[in-house]
Amino acid sequence: WLQPGSPCPPLVLALATEGGNSKKMLYSRAEEACRRLLADAGNPGVLEEDDPQGVKFPEVNAALERLGFKKECFCVYMCPDLHIWAVGVSMKGKQRFLAGRAALVAAL
Repeated sequence: WLQPGSPCPPLVLALATEGGNSKKMLYSRAEEACRRLLADAGNPGVLEEDDPQGVKFPEVNAALERLGFKKECFCVYMCPDLHIWAVGVSMKGKQRFLAGRAALVAAL
């Protein structure tokens, strides 16, 4: 279930960002919120996979294309104990990971 190429769960939350200051507060608090929420859930493990080419998780890439995203880079956060996947979308690596963490917080 955690290996690239495996099917993703039916519900995946995607959060896209172009960066900028308008989302700065959200992203700056995502790491702390993630730690707190995971602690409340018994500290389940979280796997982080960057997939800038969309080849590790082709089903996520296809889902993003169906949602109207142009060819974008993304990362996937997976929490198998809670059956949660979160996706951060951005051409910039730092923004992609920040968006992924914020998406994980929203999913938790």
